[in-house]
Order: sequence, then C-alpha cells, then structure tokens
Amino acid sequence: MIDSNKFLQYGYKRDNEIKGIVIHNTGTDLSARQVFNYLNKSKLSNGCHYLIDYKEIIEVMPLNYSVYHTGKGNDWACKNTIAIEIVSNIDNKKYLIGQQKSIELIKELMKEYNLTTNDLYFHNDFANVYCPSDILRIYGNKQNFIRKEFQL
Repeated sequence: MIDSNKFLQYGYKRDNEIKGIVIHNTGTDLSARQVFNYLNKSKLSNGCHYLIDYKEIIEVMPLNYSVYHTGKGNDWACKNTIAIEIVSNIDNKKYLIGQQKSIELIKELMKEYNLTTNDLYFHNDFANVYCPSDILRIYGNKQNFIRKEFQL
C-alpha cells in the first residue's frame, strides 16, 4: 500500500458502501510495481485500489478510501467503487495472465461486497476515453467481456 500520508492525495475516507468496481488498463508498459513506485513519488491525484500485472497484485489504497480514478474528481464512481488497474501495453501472453488475475480478484470482491455483473463498470462508462483499451480490443465491448469471463 502507498504511504498513508498520501491517502488524501489519491482520495478520501469512504463514508458510504462500495457499490461497484471500475476496470481500467494502465496504457503503459510499466509493471505494476513500477506504476506503484511512480504513484508513491507522484504529485498527481489519480489513483486506484489495485494494480495488477502478470507477476503480482498490489493493493495501492485501502478499500475504506475512495480513489480519484475517472478523471472527473469526486463523481459517483470515485465515491462508490473499487478501482482496478490492469497493466497493459505488454506482450499479449503476459497481459492475459494479468487480466485473468484481475478477473479472479473481481469475482472475490463481488462476492465479498454482494455485487453483481450490473455493478461492473469500465472507465469509459464515466469518461470519454477508450479504457480499458486491451479488454475493449479483445472483447469488443463490456457485454462480451462479462458474458465470456463471468459466464452469463
């Protein structure tokens, strides 16, 4: 986890229940550890709860904190969701390993917080961005991703 002195830089203490999960792709070829180290040194306010690559899952922020992750500041998604960043722009085989780890984590979080696939969001549900770019490239859209990976 990042240094607790930086918690307010990336978000604020959550005063409501978790209502969803937002999936992102980093859009960089940096590893999860490299992105994590960058966040620890950064002055930016964008953050996430988890960074995931083919090697590891890093909890960046505690889940009792909201995180600025949609590019819109203090919107519904930042207040109410868990932000998952999957490392992208690496070779496809490594990316798919990280994506599978992410799916497993998402399923665990859905069970723990009593969420359904209706509570899964992509970054582009909240902002005019092509994110999660790798998932969109592979599956075409969120419905195909959910149907395939969450067996609906």
